[in-house]
Amino acid sequence: ATQNTAMPVRIAGLTRWQCVRWKKPHAISRTPKDGDAVLEAQCSTPFHALDVPSEVGNVTVWMPSQQAHYVRCPPSCQRFNLANEVVGCHIYDSRSSVCAAAVQMGVVRSAEGGLVMVVGRAPPSAWQGCELNFVRSVENVTNMPGTAWIHDRGSVVEGQAGANSTARNTTKLGAFYFQGVLGMEQED
Repeated sequence: ATQNTAMPVRIAGLTRWQCVRWKKPHAISRTPKDGDAVLEAQCSTPFHALDVPSEVGNVTVWMPSQQAHYVRCPPSCQRFNLANEVVGCHIYDSRSSVCAAAVQMGVVRSAEGGLVMVVGRAPPSAWQGCELNFVRSVENVTNMPGTAWIHDRGSVVEGQAGANSTARNTTKLGAFYFQGVLGMEQED
């Protein structure tokens, strides 16, 4: 019989080993890669600003990041009604404003802005809407600024009805959340 009480586990997509104790839940610790720059966001910056391009034949496919990133949000976005659109609650559609979602989750105060850590993940099967910290989110996507941001880089959303089939750039959709927020441990 072994005397071990834990073991190292390497999870695909993560850059660090995890030490997992036997028969105990384990929250995955994700941190930005050493040397990664802080994304200096605008009020409307969606999580798609962190997408990773991949060449597939002669098409560029923008893959949603599954990593942790630091994003610095400016102050007063809600005060001036700039980019308050978010889809989801606790877990957000990648076209949502990172900074509006951070205010909704209480990670930053609207008047101050600040540095947040966001983590990419696969989208849930359905979105939930809620109102927290005076930011209302919705359950479905309708002409969000993040979609325009995708189109501005010459890309179309994968699977979008009416999307130009000859487009040379495609963007896959993803989701994000804020690691370390009370109640979000099950997402880590």
